[in-house]
Formats: sequence, C-alpha cells, structure tokens
Amino acid sequence: MQIQEPSMSAMFTLLPPRTRYLAISTSSVQY
Repeated sequence: MQIQEPSMSAMFTLLPPRTRYLAISTSSVQY
C-alpha cells in the first residue's frame, strides 16, 4: 500500500534527509 498524496510528497520534500530516510525505512515495513 503506497500513499501518493501531493501533501505527503510535499512534506517529504521539506523534511531533512535523515528524517526522510527514517520515515521511508519505517514505512517500508508496512508495504
């Protein structure tokens, strides 16, 4: 299940690289 909301992408872009990496690695467990 992948969330592809524009607001979600915008938030990801604004996040620092380290936080973005942690969020991706954490959310990838749910996929």
